[in-house]
Amino acid sequence: METLGVEPSADSGDSEPVPYETALALLERGADLTSEPAFGLLAAERYQIGANVFEYAIPNSANVAQMLERICRYCQLVFEPMVPHLEHGPDETRLVMQLREGLVGKRVLDEFCLAMPLVAGRKRGSELPARVELAYPPPAHMAHHHRVLGRTLQFDAPQNAIVFSRRMLSQRLPGSDPKLLQVLERHAEQLLQERPLVNSVCGRVQAILSQELDGGQFGIEDVASKLRMSGRTLRRRLKDEGTTHSELLDRLRADLAKRYLKDGLSV
Repeated sequence: METLGVEPSADSGDSEPVPYETALALLERGADLTSEPAFGLLAAERYQIGANVFEYAIPNSANVAQMLERICRYCQLVFEPMVPHLEHGPDETRLVMQLREGLVGKRVLDEFCLAMPLVAGRKRGSELPARVELAYPPPAHMAHHHRVLGRTLQFDAPQNAIVFSRRMLSQRLPGSDPKLLQVLERHAEQLLQERPLVNSVCGRVQAILSQELDGGQFGIEDVASKLRMSGRTLRRRLKDEGTTHSELLDRLRADLAKRYLKDGLSV
């Protein structure tokens, strides 16, 4: 890790999230050194996040559904390249493991990201999901994939995703501590407010609202158009991140009002 400019202890505590370039370089280097095509899966099994609020908040969720929501919301605190989101259907929910816009996926990194929540869930007694979808062809050898991702795999899928049945979502996680979770979430929310959210949908919406608030077009359909998605998709993506267009707009207006008052300007 030192060769790549990463301190060995950089993944402990509430440190900066791992950037895309560092994560990809580490995983590709490991794959080269071991000559193991499934190195991303093996790395996920052995990866230690450290004493991070993300590590404690996720397993202390009451059930799988709440765990998935927190993965989507707090992933950016530890792993900067990934912007996961949930897609809800009538019988199943898909946790789509999507890289932030502009980044090119590589198999070793995508498989690492797919495996991480499964490894974490297994440690807390959660059963394997209904299936795992990979946007890659099947490998020559499947042993590592079956052990880490489960037996039900769909290759050459449109997206990398973990699919949970409706029944699985209500499965309770043993050992969760609601009181501890309340404390951890307060801390996690504070970290999110302090961290620039440029890579999240929330952060991108905030950036557009800041530019358009003074006489521009800042309705949800206008913002969605700038992000090249539908208004319905934007509402869902913001919901997955725990907020709404209206909340972001109200927060921005409040921040501007405080700034104006501090500078002695008229609101």
